[in-house]
Amino acid sequence: MDSSRVPFSHLEREEWERLADAAALFAWLLVLGVMAWAAFSLFGEDFRGYYAAATVWLHGGDPYDYAQLVPVLKDITGYVGNNPYYYPPWFVIFMTPFATLPYQTARAVWIVLNVALLWSGAELTLRALAWPVTGWQRWSLFIAGGYLFGWMCLRFEQTGILIFFFFAAALYLLKTDRPLVAGVAMSLLLTKPQAGYAALALLLIFAWHRYRRTVTSCLLALIVLLGTSTVLVPGWYRHVLRADFGAGLFRELNGPGQVVAQRINTTLLDWLASFGMTGAAAWFLYALVFLICASALGYAYHWQTSRDWTYLAGLGVVLGFLVVPYSLQYDYPPMLVSLFWLFRRLGSLAGFRRWGTVGLLAGAFSVPLWERPISDGFWIPLALALALLLALPQRGERGKQSSSHSDLISPRSGDKGLADFLRKGM
Repeated sequence: MDSSRVPFSHLEREEWERLADAAALFAWLLVLGVMAWAAFSLFGEDFRGYYAAATVWLHGGDPYDYAQLVPVLKDITGYVGNNPYYYPPWFVIFMTPFATLPYQTARAVWIVLNVALLWSGAELTLRALAWPVTGWQRWSLFIAGGYLFGWMCLRFEQTGILIFFFFAAALYLLKTDRPLVAGVAMSLLLTKPQAGYAALALLLIFAWHRYRRTVTSCLLALIVLLGTSTVLVPGWYRHVLRADFGAGLFRELNGPGQVVAQRINTTLLDWLASFGMTGAAAWFLYALVFLICASALGYAYHWQTSRDWTYLAGLGVVLGFLVVPYSLQYDYPPMLVSLFWLFRRLGSLAGFRRWGTVGLLAGAFSVPLWERPISDGFWIPLALALALLLALPQRGERGKQSSSHSDLISPRSGDKGLADFLRKGM
């Protein structure tokens, strides 16, 4: 066959790279489009709860009163389901513009907003990591993050992507020496406490050492958020103090007091229960894992070369998901920061540490293909936690950093990440 007739046969390396860049960008846009379409057309669940709460509040009702949500839930979807409102009061205020739209239109806007936040958060994460990766590497990273974390959140119309965006924004703002705005972003991590508590705790510890104004800004922002929303949503705290307030977190409800099933969550205790371990033995292991996680975080802080707070905060988030008493897999998007950090780190690892990290990442990426029930998703933070500890930058490594502000985020300026790993290891 005449090679001159074979498409692309005479392309130079730079032209192949541009072709790969274009193909990867197209694939990323396709992934986003398919995820958004599937979430809107085939799935969707929890946005109805936010929409109902905001609708009730707009009409002068109490969004925390499940009985007041029931007629709205029936009206917009035809059934009640397990959708009490558990979010902080400021979130219902944030959702009021959606409640002014027809329900299906509001769903579409919510999904598009989350797609934009996923992309924006990924961009902020790369900037926070000081990793100027471009072209096919960039879009491949985004596809990986969308597959492992973005899809599950979009599918259930959940808020994990929103929390990820606030986390990435806080890291980026700290890196660029904007501590006051960073404090505001950090306060918003508590919009979903089980997804953002660990990130907030680690960032506050960092800020206390270097950016005291960030701590002040964060606390003031929380005071303003709680104060303003308490005035606008009076009495919300009375519901939180009720003994049955969190029933819908651990049981499937179909209206106030109507329990239809036990709920399976993506937590250590439910994961252990899937292996038949319950009761005292499970609680003993829970306490043991908690101590191990605390020790691992202390070890990482002690041995980590440059006090890379993106690494430490990301590790804290992953370890936090191992011990949090309530979470589901759609809460996992904040771990995307750690995923990107690991990909960046691959080019600097060698031997067992390199291939062990690759194996653990491969295990994490396999979970969505076989998990059942949803407690199997617990394997993802477990694999990422082990990978982060295995890839921990240690004293004496080449390219040791100083502890200056410019070193706050980037693990090592010499890390080339995915492309370097592929060149050296494949």
